Amino acid sequence: NAMSSSFANWLVRRASEVGFGESTISNKDASTSQEPLDSHALIDRFIQNQPKIGKFREVESPVQDWAQESILEDPTLVTETMARIYVKQGKLDKARKAYQFLALKFPAKSTYFASQLKNLD
Repeated sequence: NAMSSSFANWLVRRASEVGFGESTISNKDASTSQEPLDSHALIDRFIQNQPKIGKFREVESPVQDWAQESILEDPTLVTETMARIYVKQGKLDKARKAYQFLALKFPAKSTYFASQLKNLD
């Protein structure tokens, strides 16, 4: 039986813990309100309430601005792997900037990054 799944059992248990549906019990259900809800009744009550998802939050800038910002590169999020990829892609300016940033960020490996920069010339 699909409704005897662990999820259905959890759903019924959680509904009773949080009091789901208690304020929406109709008069015909009042006589059975003391009995625990089974999973069918719980799901039926959820559907009957016709829940709606509202706006997540108000935004002041258009969605297009958010989309545009999402593709901008953050120069502080540079890794050695990214620098190598830039080299393989032929984006030597980006690779140089990446290695320079990494040399500053990881002084212990600055000699290594300096040699990688020299190999780009």
